[in-house]
Amino acid sequence: MHSVVSSDQKIKFEMDQNFKFGYNGSQHNLRQHQSDVFQCWYSKSIRTPSSFRDECINVCEIINNYSKTVNKLPYVLLSGGADSEVVVRAFLELGQPFKVITNRFDKNLNSHEIEVVEKLSKELNFEVIYVDIDVLTWLGSPESLRMAEQGKCFQAEMLPTMKLMDHVYFNLNGIPVLGNGDFYANRLDGEWKYVEYEYILSWCRYAIANNMTAAINFFQMTPEIVLSVGRDPIMLELFQSPPSETINSRYAKYRIYQKNWNIEIREKYHGCELIQDCCDQIQQKFLSAYKPYTDKWKMPVGEFLKRLSK
Repeated sequence: MHSVVSSDQKIKFEMDQNFKFGYNGSQHNLRQHQSDVFQCWYSKSIRTPSSFRDECINVCEIINNYSKTVNKLPYVLLSGGADSEVVVRAFLELGQPFKVITNRFDKNLNSHEIEVVEKLSKELNFEVIYVDIDVLTWLGSPESLRMAEQGKCFQAEMLPTMKLMDHVYFNLNGIPVLGNGDFYANRLDGEWKYVEYEYILSWCRYAIANNMTAAINFFQMTPEIVLSVGRDPIMLELFQSPPSETINSRYAKYRIYQKNWNIEIREKYHGCELIQDCCDQIQQKFLSAYKPYTDKWKMPVGEFLKRLSK
């Protein structure tokens, strides 16, 4: 199931005990041709998973323990979405030092996210580091295009997160932690399939290109946290539901979040909703070379969960 990963590749994801990706049987390499086969690999669990809540806290502990060995602090990149909120709540429950950071766009261009971040910081009593960015000027700048090239990023709205990752790792001596890698399944060709999107791995490719150690796929860092979602009764109920092309696992995932953390279910944000026209223009003008990085890796859900199971 697994290919050999060189020591040079391992150093980029030292905390990750589970997820690998690559092309044509190799791991953490880059696409050379549009015909290259996008593949993903997952490790088998070594124990019976606990609740999703407990597995989130366990991942925080893995990140925290590694951060101590390199004398850094974890920095959770908090957006207005539920995924990164879960990560913050799990770190708070672990009770070890960490920081929370977010981009704040000029001219209130991500005010919809900032409102949620401020509300959470007051409710949960944590401080937020705001990094101000003139996003309309920055998108399309040499720095943003360098990041797009290194991450092979076709989605311009992902680039401000790379800038924040960069700031955390190189300027603040921290470990970037992203609420990414959440369990996603869709009903395709008449059956439920687990889906991994190649484009979302732009953040991983950027970290590899810059020798950046980061916890990018929080919800995939151990096989146990993946199984805790995939085996949850709410998710299993979804997999038994009648066929519907409009329902995917996000519907069940948010209910699992709410059950474990009592969070408010709200729309998923990428942060650039108010400047989507600008992102679309940048994508069309500068990022077309990375369009091949938009493949999907798919596996029937039952087979996927079996592969991860002890």
